[in-house]
Amino acid sequence: MKKYLKKINRINYYYFDRSKYLRLDANERTIFFSKKILNKIKNSITSSVLQSYPSTPHQLIKKISKIEQVPSKYIHVAPGADSIIKYLFETTDEKKKIGIIYPTYRMVEVYGKIYQKKLVKIKEKNVLSSLKKINKNFSFFYIANPNQPSGDQLREKQIIKILKYLKKKRVMLILDEAYIDFSKQKSMINLIKNFNNLMIIKTFSKSTGIAGLRFGYFITNPILASAINSVRPIADISSFSIKVAEILINEKKEWKKYLKQIQLSKKYVFTQCKHLKIRFKETHANFFYIYLIQSKINKLINFLKTHKILVRKVAHGIRVSYGSSIQMKYFFDKIKIFLQKEKI
Repeated sequence: MKKYLKKINRINYYYFDRSKYLRLDANERTIFFSKKILNKIKNSITSSVLQSYPSTPHQLIKKISKIEQVPSKYIHVAPGADSIIKYLFETTDEKKKIGIIYPTYRMVEVYGKIYQKKLVKIKEKNVLSSLKKINKNFSFFYIANPNQPSGDQLREKQIIKILKYLKKKRVMLILDEAYIDFSKQKSMINLIKNFNNLMIIKTFSKSTGIAGLRFGYFITNPILASAINSVRPIADISSFSIKVAEILINEKKEWKKYLKQIQLSKKYVFTQCKHLKIRFKETHANFFYIYLIQSKINKLINFLKTHKILVRKVAHGIRVSYGSSIQMKYFFDKIKIFLQKEKI
């Protein structure tokens, strides 16, 4: 075993059965799918789906192509955004650096350590003024937009400026749009045809809500796609994941209903936090932050867990995924009890 791998500290957040809790800790969908959708999925399970290695899902790619309005040749499905990022690290030149907005999605730094890459961190607020740090010695610049963990986002004009600069330096821009559907901003996919140094990552884990099936796709020029496809396993996506994705991509009403529910919850959370005079932060994604004095953070997390609610600990408070209005009401009912108990 390579010695440096022992130094990579990975926390296992899921060492117990989370299905028995209200899961507000991992930015997953917590609102149940309708019985209609679940029945369609159940009826799609055949012996062939379970027994066969997956074939290239041409019909699904055509559907994605129609939705995204880009030719099918630019679209490639993969087992979630994490795997796509991993494949990118596997294809980069060993001598070249990688630029990232900081803070960023934690797995990017983890892969940097695993593959021994030099990561150059650029603060999110200073991205345009710090672009000069990125030069021809870089393989790619990774930006999650909206960002995770901050939940902030770059505007289209800013992204175009970044793209133009990177194109001159022959550096790829990797734009991870896992949370874009929760934002009021549109996807940057319309830029794909004009910028051959752009790659966009999408996932079915967030707004579609099938994080448990690990399914996503990337959109980029055929040359980069060919490099990524050369390092990935032949059958890295399950037949079942493809089948469920094929079902859900046709359920536009289900998508819109879910996104509308999250928007209503955002309004409810805003009102509750203002009413309770809680320090909080809204985001352009599907999560928000509540800030507390340091001595109360663990107490709140443990209190919520006793009431079957999971949240994620952060530096100055907790990160909470948006659920339905009913779920958010249950959450804030417990928050009120805690505030009274702790006399905050």
